[in-house]
Amino acid sequence: MQGDELKLILCRMAPGMSLSVPDEWLDKHIAGTHASRAALVSEIARQYQCACKPGFGVQVFEKQIVPYTG
Repeated sequence: MQGDELKLILCRMAPGMSLSVPDEWLDKHIAGTHASRAALVSEIARQYQCACKPGFGVQVFEKQIVPYTG
């Protein structure tokens, strides 16, 4: 399965935390074309309630605070 390490890190992040992942790391650990890799990374971020923001040579994942609807 692709992106298991990224999924593990994102699921353990607390709300408000951010993680910067170099593009080289993503290229090495997630196979496929650039477009398919970007789509997979965006989907993984969405599954773990993270905002994914591209930067210069990095992807920044920011864990969103889920509102309490009690």
